[in-house]
Amino acid sequence: MDPIEKFIRENKDQLRHRLKDKDSLWDKIDQDIQPSNQVVVKKLAWRKWAVAASIFLAVGVGLFWQQSNNRGQSNGGSFASELPTKLLEIDAHYNKLINTHVRQVKNSKELSEQQKNEVISYLEKLEKESLDLEKELKVNINNVQIIQAMIENYRARLEVLEKLLNRSTNQRNKNDERNISI
Repeated sequence: MDPIEKFIRENKDQLRHRLKDKDSLWDKIDQDIQPSNQVVVKKLAWRKWAVAASIFLAVGVGLFWQQSNNRGQSNGGSFASELPTKLLEIDAHYNKLINTHVRQVKNSKELSEQQKNEVISYLEKLEKESLDLEKELKVNINNVQIIQAMIENYRARLEVLEKLLNRSTNQRNKNDERNISI
């Protein structure tokens, strides 16, 4: 026999006990379950929100104004801040290409140290010319000829590096072909 069933049979008389206020208990439960019909309307404190928003806006504008003033003072009229963004993009693009090629030249095993030093010194001369062009560009920022000369300077540096790297890869390929044709 199941222990629960056994317990029920043994305590049958005690379990038949009736609650005295069974109806009042059910009424209380009903009242708790039934939703109240009262609609709760919360008033929006729009004035408080408007004051908070205006304070937030004032602080934000003040910080933006202060930051823009600090930026203008810290640059001190620097050359980079005066350049058009297109020119800065061109400058960044060519500098990235040149730096990549210079690293390749420095790491090249086919080139002698003398060749590497000659190329790097030639590139330094071209870079000095580029700095002179930038100084001239400060005086006349919209001078198209100076901008074109700067771009030609970048292209000349890239051309020297690419020719040197192509020559070194051709030498490597010839050496590899000689090693293969045994």
